[in-house]
Amino acid sequence: MTTTTITTDPIKKIEQAYAKLQRAREIYEAGSVSRILGMVDHYVVTASQEAGGYLVTRDKACTCRDFSNRGDAERGQYCKHLLAVRLFTDAEPGAADPAPAPDPDDDLERKIDVLF
Repeated sequence: MTTTTITTDPIKKIEQAYAKLQRAREIYEAGSVSRILGMVDHYVVTASQEAGGYLVTRDKACTCRDFSNRGDAERGQYCKHLLAVRLFTDAEPGAADPAPAPDPDDDLERKIDVLF
């Protein structure tokens, strides 16, 4: 895990933000971002150094330690996972579109067919 220290030096802040964006690009290019079907703006980003992944709500929140300690999406303080999701939704046609809801009539017709 990479530890980032908080700085007030504007040059260091820009360098840290650029490094985070580069890591986000690596995550996106590795295909580690997946949309959660049926949940608008929710994604899973596979963890790079440990088993599992992180739940990310587009432009809002991430379950990673970096975001829980320092993140504030409303103030533009994103973790690499939020940035990777943003790269994914900006590049993939329809990735940010809501998943279509299942047709309740179709399910009902299937249930009736099973009964009769």
